[in-house]
Amino acid sequence: EMLDSPDAVILSEVADLDEDVWVAQRPVPLSGREQGIYTMVAELQQKPAYKAWYRIGRSLVVGYIEGEETKVAFGPWAQLVKYNATAGWHLGAGFRTTKFFHPALRLTASAGYGFRDHLVKGSASVEYMLRRDVTRKLTLAGNYGYEQLGQGSGSISQTGFLNSLFAYRSGDKQTLIRSLSLDYEHEFSSVFPGFFHADSKRLVGNEMVPLLARDRSPVRSVSLNQVSLAARFAWEERIDRGHFKKAHLFTRYPVIGISLSGGLRGVTSDDFSFLRGDFTFDWRIPAGAFGFGTVHVDAGAILGEVPYPFLKLHEGNPTWFLDKTAFSCMDYYEFASDRWVSTMYEHNLNGLILGRIPLIQRLDLREIITLKAAVGTLSETNLNGRILPVEGLSSIEKPYVEAGAGLSNLFRVIRVDAVWRLTHRRPDGNNFRVTVGFDVQF
Repeated sequence: EMLDSPDAVILSEVADLDEDVWVAQRPVPLSGREQGIYTMVAELQQKPAYKAWYRIGRSLVVGYIEGEETKVAFGPWAQLVKYNATAGWHLGAGFRTTKFFHPALRLTASAGYGFRDHLVKGSASVEYMLRRDVTRKLTLAGNYGYEQLGQGSGSISQTGFLNSLFAYRSGDKQTLIRSLSLDYEHEFSSVFPGFFHADSKRLVGNEMVPLLARDRSPVRSVSLNQVSLAARFAWEERIDRGHFKKAHLFTRYPVIGISLSGGLRGVTSDDFSFLRGDFTFDWRIPAGAFGFGTVHVDAGAILGEVPYPFLKLHEGNPTWFLDKTAFSCMDYYEFASDRWVSTMYEHNLNGLILGRIPLIQRLDLREIITLKAAVGTLSETNLNGRILPVEGLSSIEKPYVEAGAGLSNLFRVIRVDAVWRLTHRRPDGNNFRVTVGFDVQF
């Protein structure tokens, strides 16, 4: 089906047709050599060893363990055993249905138990794809568990098995959250999707991340009820559309996102009203022989008084794992704003230097340079509001800046960065960090 944007061809259920249909539709028959390659690949895909390794690789990528054409997948595997200082060791299990269960409906659920907090936690969601060629998707989700507020969106930074083993801080600032949300995505065209979001959250304070009133008396919990409208504009973007999720691959043009959220007061006894606007700008900039750069800008404002967990908590990453969406030398709950601008720039030299050195050039390494900065203000109303900020949280009126250099394409998928904190230097000298992660760029 051809949509109303240039070069956008969307294959829906057509890709699942029988091979006889493709043979009949092929305008030119395959040559003997082409048919031999085709047959060899088809035979390889039927070998048990290939199927086993494919399932293992797929499970590592998607996070769920599933067999061939199974209706239910189990996982996510990274959440089966994990540790954080708040809940202690946590054992869990979960599942989600696949397209073989229903091509438009996906059910997901998980449950687990923490041996320090002695709480049973879990989540469940129902996703219904009304239409897939241009997305019309409805999602209802509920969750009761610990979350790390002020965390980047990088998948490996999320609390799980790997972080429990290798992170030098084991989730000591997590918050127990109970939430119910409704999401609807509606693509007006492939370049212009719109989003509706409504949720109700209750955050429970704990010894690591307390909630204190102005008189420093403990507050057990605070609640948030909000609705949001958002839109995204990406011209000539390549999109990989799965049955329940799509991946935004590449566009030569800037990608712009806007959202407007409002807090609804009176739904619960302790909620509050506010208005929040967010603007994002992303662009991959070609630089010819000098590789390419990627820039991300995030700006926004919050009008009204909100407790500190609902401010803009600038994204920290106090782990050894690469998260390109967070500040590598910033801690959780270090800086917050109600008006802010942050930018992250990364330049990939694409082997410009190392690709000219004998022997080393065979490794096909890519040089990476990064620069990240954030600045914002925090009103007196929110700095000393009805809920006092957690200890150590401050405004960022003096710009925070960090810079880094790294190598990517190690073993084709690994990236290592060294990052220096240039401003807001710590007196203990902890102003340098090395991060490692997966990074595949084309």
